[in-house]
Amino acid sequence: MKVPITTILHDIEGIPLRDAAIRDTNGKVLRPERDFTLRKACTEALQALNLTGDAPDGEERFKRYQLALKVMSEPEPDLTADEIVKLKRLIGLAFGAIVVGRAYEILDPTPSKA
Repeated sequence: MKVPITTILHDIEGIPLRDAAIRDTNGKVLRPERDFTLRKACTEALQALNLTGDAPDGEERFKRYQLALKVMSEPEPDLTADEIVKLKRLIGLAFGAIVVGRAYEILDPTPSKA
């Protein structure tokens, strides 16, 4: 499924979420503040360590690295169902309700009724 990975995520009031600026030790801005996108949520979740209930071995970490490269490769990468399931699981472990909800709406626009 083609996923619009560069979609900007919004808070509960519809205000765009922001990704903080990155500064060096002297305070120089290396990357300015920017919009927080689904891509950022995905790549952060894929590289997160010590998530509750998650203990990836080296092989799984390499697979996550490969998926992160795929997510970064284009504005609408074609993701498999398994890749979407993995992203949803990891985003669900790594972030709070607003990011999880907004990400799930994009990754799985017609979720199954369980």
